[in-house]
Amino acid sequence: MGVVLQMVAQNDEKHEAAHHRLRGDWRGHDQRIHDVELALSDLRTKVTALDRPADIAVSTLPLRFVAPIVLAGFVAAGAMWRVAGRVDDLSTKMDDTAKLTAAQVKLEEERARTFRESLDDLKKEVKLYEIKADNLEKVLITKGIR
Repeated sequence: MGVVLQMVAQNDEKHEAAHHRLRGDWRGHDQRIHDVELALSDLRTKVTALDRPADIAVSTLPLRFVAPIVLAGFVAAGAMWRVAGRVDDLSTKMDDTAKLTAAQVKLEEERARTFRESLDDLKKEVKLYEIKADNLEKVLITKGIR
């Protein structure tokens, strides 16, 4: 029976050591859960602080940051205004050039038409002089002058 008691005592010691380890693990897990809950609470406060709208009256930027930003905005607006003015000028000049070109084309067409009409008139005059010359020659032949 001494052997059985010895085995029971060894079993009891193993059980006691396992129980002690289990209690230590349990306490360690309790501590980790507590740490996670603290971290979660801290994150919740940070998130709620981020979700609040910013109060512009309270938040201010130093002049050394604001001045270059405003100046850059004015410079960009001025540049855009100048570019827009130049584009308007350019488009106006292009429109004027197109109108001028169209007027020049019309003028050249009118000149060409007038030249053709003058040429036709000259051809008619030449034809008339030829007819008159032929008639004069016929009159001279019939009168025997020639």
